[in-house]
Amino acid sequence: TISDSIHALVSAYYFLEAESLAARHVALLESRYGPDAAELVKPYLWLVETRFSFVAARRARAIELLDCVEQIGRRVGFSAVEHAAVERFRGVEFYELQIFDSSLAHFRRSADVLAATVGPDHPDFAAALVWQGRSLRALRRAPEAIPLVERARTILEHAYGPEGDSLFECLDQLASCREAMGDYSGALELRSRVLEHQKRHFGPKAPRVAWTYNRMSGLLSDIGRSAEAREASEAAIAIAEQRPDAGPGVLAEIYTVLATAAQDEGNYAEAESLYRKAEEVVTRALSFDSIPNQFTRLNRIELLCRLGRFDEAQRELATLEPVALRTFGPHADIVAWNHAFGGMISLARGDTASARERFLSSLSALRHTVPVERPEVWRMESWLAIVHWLTGEPDRALALAMAVEEKSREHLRLEARSLSDEDALSLESTRVDGLGLALTAVLSGGTSADAAERQFDALVRSRAVVLDAVAARHRAVEAHPDSITSGLLDSLRDVRNQIARLAVGPARNREPAAGEALRARKRALLEELMSRQPDLARALEGSVVGGNEIREALLPGSRLVSFVRFERRRELPGSAMDRRLRDPWYAAFVAAADSEGVRLVDLGRADEIDARIARWRALVSRSEDDPAPERPHLDAVGDSLRRTLWDPLVPPGTGDRLIYVVPDGALALVPFSALPSPDGAYLVERAPAIAYLSAERDLARPPASKYGSGILVLGDPDFERGVCAAPGEVLVQVGDRTAGGALWLAKGSTLSFRGETSTCEEFQNRRFSRLRQSGAEALDIGKLARKSRTPAAILLGPEASEESFKRFAPGRRWIHVASHGFFLSKDCRSSSLYESPLVRSGLALAGANSRFAGASAGEDGVLTAEEVATLDLNGAECVVLSACESGAGEVIAGDGVVGLRRAFQQSGARALLTSLWKVEDSATRSWMREFYRAYLASKLDPASAARQASLAMLQRGRAAGREAAPALWGAFVVSVAGEFSHSGSEPAGR
Repeated sequence: TISDSIHALVSAYYFLEAESLAARHVALLESRYGPDAAELVKPYLWLVETRFSFVAARRARAIELLDCVEQIGRRVGFSAVEHAAVERFRGVEFYELQIFDSSLAHFRRSADVLAATVGPDHPDFAAALVWQGRSLRALRRAPEAIPLVERARTILEHAYGPEGDSLFECLDQLASCREAMGDYSGALELRSRVLEHQKRHFGPKAPRVAWTYNRMSGLLSDIGRSAEAREASEAAIAIAEQRPDAGPGVLAEIYTVLATAAQDEGNYAEAESLYRKAEEVVTRALSFDSIPNQFTRLNRIELLCRLGRFDEAQRELATLEPVALRTFGPHADIVAWNHAFGGMISLARGDTASARERFLSSLSALRHTVPVERPEVWRMESWLAIVHWLTGEPDRALALAMAVEEKSREHLRLEARSLSDEDALSLESTRVDGLGLALTAVLSGGTSADAAERQFDALVRSRAVVLDAVAARHRAVEAHPDSITSGLLDSLRDVRNQIARLAVGPARNREPAAGEALRARKRALLEELMSRQPDLARALEGSVVGGNEIREALLPGSRLVSFVRFERRRELPGSAMDRRLRDPWYAAFVAAADSEGVRLVDLGRADEIDARIARWRALVSRSEDDPAPERPHLDAVGDSLRRTLWDPLVPPGTGDRLIYVVPDGALALVPFSALPSPDGAYLVERAPAIAYLSAERDLARPPASKYGSGILVLGDPDFERGVCAAPGEVLVQVGDRTAGGALWLAKGSTLSFRGETSTCEEFQNRRFSRLRQSGAEALDIGKLARKSRTPAAILLGPEASEESFKRFAPGRRWIHVASHGFFLSKDCRSSSLYESPLVRSGLALAGANSRFAGASAGEDGVLTAEEVATLDLNGAECVVLSACESGAGEVIAGDGVVGLRRAFQQSGARALLTSLWKVEDSATRSWMREFYRAYLASKLDPASAARQASLAMLQRGRAAGREAAPALWGAFVVSVAGEFSHSGSEPAGR
């Protein structure tokens, strides 16, 4: 029918064609019956639908026509369906004007009429429910909207089946509701389904597809996936620019979303150009004061504030504010943001009184339409807190900033439960920060006496929220086995392994579409796991550990040093609203087991400290070749770092026996024991053992209920060839099990010496050179294990494979891998497959070089952190990664190093020994031998054993009359989670 054709064209956003078809039919009937005939009501309503779809372009003409329809109805009467349609279009009229209470009332009347006539199971009634959901969502009442839209979904699925276009319009609205609720993973899954349906149903170049790409872009941007957001926007523009007549509001909004993304990335020139394009499109088709252009102008005002062009921003705001107030009334979002930007302009000019008034007005407007738990409100509260701080009210500023931090943190914790690791980390990078301002207020002075302790409690709760949520999800899922969950877990492991194989394999085998499909499948499996296990949500809530619990968990004689990197606010307004109003900063909290309270220590600008760290690390790496000439330069930079980062926190003579360090930012790459001491020695000689934590909460982690058995050692992998070791066939026993432990050695393995490690470059071009001495290192460990009556499995050559590791590592108490490690920076990545830091780091094992031979369904010889995270290593007391830079990863402020270190913790390992830089071959072997002597034979804990190994290396070098440079022993650090064992032997038959 003509009605169906018009609706189909409107659904695909072919507005001109729809209007043309409706107008031709109206003209035909007008010539036959006259303009006021009852026969014109339905065709007029079709034309109204097409004109409202143009957004502001045809709205006035649509309203005039709707008035005409009502006049006809008053004269000759309406059918019930026509009456419902008129109510619906009146609702659309008020919806477009953002008068959402009135629009909701009209949509409800439309639904009531339809329920009484066509019935509550009719698709038209379902459409009326969807429109009610739109208004409720716009009123920030998404919890009320979702049941209505879900009911509509059920009706439409029953009426049209799983591929009906009306169903996907409903799903699109459901995605918007879930997004409004903060359920980004659910919204993304629905939006992806809608997009794929539209491409199939309307064609990949339909204007409606452009609009959905644009909505996808906004959602992806909100969760920090900026690269994918830009791709979606560019896809939208490619379609919309071919059909600018299909609705200028669509094209303008696409330009605006892309401009906002460019602005968030710091590409201000590009952002300004795109805003100008959006203004030109809308102004040419509509008017300068049209609704779409008002929002474009609002975004451009924010850009001008970031650029410090406040006079220009004020002029733009002066012209926009009265128009927006006249169009929407005093309580609309756009009015709230006009007040907000006015406050920012006043604040930058030093007019705090005006800024306070503006921010309060903004909050008043927002709270009429936005629930208090939403990020928009928290952002405005954070600006009001800044005003309190600048006007000499530090305690008020602190209280408000702490409230913002708590709400923002709990929102992230809730979302991280169902997001993939990389999506959760991206979302964390975009969340509203209250901690930085709170720390600024405390460090500036004037706050209450307990402010530092309250800040420490907030830091403990906010640190590594994503790590905590992901690890808790992993443990909770594993603890709730059933047939469905087990199947989903198997599928998830398989998908993660496929992602890893695709990422590290040859570039010629890498199809972008395949990678995207795998990532989408991974997200869908995570969501299904959560939905099928309702108990998991409660399990993940758990009790969140705070500052008091951490202090109580400190062992006698131990000290905790918690570093924090944050954005410190300037006390005087700056020249722009961007980062120039803030400075990167380091501070540290110090708590000791034998003292009351917590100290907060100001450490200084983070960019300056980070530069010194980079300089020191560069000197350390050169000191290996010729230590004597480098020592003065190394000591000078090292002394500077120690005076800044250690002396104020760990004064001499405290009697501490163990220091726990929670690093942040670039401090995660500093092995403090390798810094010089004031007397010319090193801190390893003067300070106690140092154990690193990913988060303070790790101290309160319950002790392991059960450890595994024996030690697994992999060394001297044959990178050209790999096989899986078979316990009863490939391994033979060496030594007498009953006489002092067993040593298991792979057949055919030979002792050799380690060669040079290859450089870290784009991974698909990298081949791994043989590490001959790693075989000797593995045998050293086997002999020490036998002496301490510890069963050992030693896998060398082709048996030191990825498949062997995955098979034998679960259930072991100790695990040692001597091989190449790698980490690819973001600059190295060549596709969205590398979005996750866990895909960009790993270990090379037997067969790693054979991945160039082509795609394989089996293991590829490269064990990525992504794959490690899927293993169950809860029985592992300590994992040793004797590999170059195995402790490296992507450093994320507030979340630590994301790489192998994170993955092994996530899999359940209690302690992890890694290297922070490349170490010479024979030195690594010597250091590891000393470590295991202290760990297995002397039964020291991992941190103390690492300190003992470094001391032994130093003493041996000095006894030989040469300097043992920190490059040879200082790179190794121990990260722990919870109380760790002081090792010990176990029965040989265990």
